[in-house]
Amino acid sequence: MLLLVICCLFPAGEAQAAAKKLFSLVINDGFVSQTVPVYQFTSGNSTYVAAKKSLRTLPVYAGSKKVTVSIKGKTSLYKKTFKSITYKKKATLSKNTTLKYTLKTRKGKKETFTVKLTRPSMPKITSLTVPSTFTTGGSRRLTVKVRTSAGVAVKATYKVKNSKGKVVYSKTLGTRKSCIYTAFWNGKPSAKNAAGLPTSQYIPAGNYKVTAYLKYTVGGKSKTISKTVKLKVKSGQSQTSSSGSSQNNTALGTKNWSWKVGLTGDDTLDYLAETICQQVLTNGMSETERARALYTWCGKNLTYRSGAPKLTGSGKNYMDISSSQAKEAIAAYGKQADSLIASGKAAVNVKDNYFKSSGLQKTKINWGKAAFVKRYGDCLIMSLTYETLCRHAGLTVDIVENDGSAGHHFWNVVRIGGSYYYADVNQFTESWKSGNANYGFFLRGTRYCYQYGLYSTVKQNSKYKIAKSVSAADCPGI
Repeated sequence: MLLLVICCLFPAGEAQAAAKKLFSLVINDGFVSQTVPVYQFTSGNSTYVAAKKSLRTLPVYAGSKKVTVSIKGKTSLYKKTFKSITYKKKATLSKNTTLKYTLKTRKGKKETFTVKLTRPSMPKITSLTVPSTFTTGGSRRLTVKVRTSAGVAVKATYKVKNSKGKVVYSKTLGTRKSCIYTAFWNGKPSAKNAAGLPTSQYIPAGNYKVTAYLKYTVGGKSKTISKTVKLKVKSGQSQTSSSGSSQNNTALGTKNWSWKVGLTGDDTLDYLAETICQQVLTNGMSETERARALYTWCGKNLTYRSGAPKLTGSGKNYMDISSSQAKEAIAAYGKQADSLIASGKAAVNVKDNYFKSSGLQKTKINWGKAAFVKRYGDCLIMSLTYETLCRHAGLTVDIVENDGSAGHHFWNVVRIGGSYYYADVNQFTESWKSGNANYGFFLRGTRYCYQYGLYSTVKQNSKYKIAKSVSAADCPGI
């Protein structure tokens, strides 16, 4: 961007000075011509020549190497007052270029003003970074990083186009000077996209192009530069049919929870968790009440069975995720979840003690969905189910395990009021099976649980400072 500054000496009270137009300068940088009117100002007994105040700093295209200046529209005042004007009609642009204009009056007096040309750095897209391959589905997000360099504010946008050149997704990144824009995309099309794709589904697999644009305006005329990279999209969505009797799920109504919802990033699993939370929670509940309500649901609805459940396994399906009605409901909640994330009312949280690697994260999602649908699993599956529900309810919760010396076991830690406590869903399921709702292992401290050999060697004990009391403080508010 080229900045043109017209400079001269003039009194501070210019606003009160009488101004009469003399002529106009035409600044042409090869991209756009801009007109700058020049006036003779009279203030008291003195006169001076200057351009219109609002145009003394004039943006001109930054890519120009030369500029030409001409004069047009000489008024009768100019012809009556001045005999000639001397100036450079062409100039080679550098970082700073100053041109001198000298007007000679008919009485032989000289009036002088200067034109200062300042050229900031030209806007550039120094880099556009996206993965070469993107697999849609679940919690996956494509990261788009655009690094820009500009001495003036530019509007940055990126667009994803299919093999036919039709835009399937676009996003405006903002209007700034030099910066790095980082954006995330879940693989679903924009509303009213040129390809006519439904926004509830992921874009089809295939070859795409991602293009970043920088747009700025010079003299009312827009200038855009761009950079494009290739992107291969693969489909990661798999649909699993259900067997046995099922419960048909319908679209969930919008629930504005009073806490920040913790999502897994997988639309199906988050939909299942939201369904349960809407059944057992209300906004007026405290942290303890939420933790207890979800602990009770897990204890009464999950059955211990060695090994992990499978969606394709035998047995009853308690929740439907494969019918067309269920798919529509899941897609609708996925859009709601995206809105919650954008508004700061939700965040994706996939970190815990056990499912650390990317491979285990995929396993975690599959086991989590199967646990809600089939309602059985071992102590790890129960801990995972409780973790998913509690995070959805805005609670801080993790999975912990022992070293196996007293029999390998998994359970949870839950933070209530700033302190961590143990919660073992598996213990409740066993008591419920025998007809007794036993909360003896809900929000308990180490002194209570260490009476049982399973809890004596906790791997993550140094990470979570568990409360040690055996009084009512072990179960706040219960």
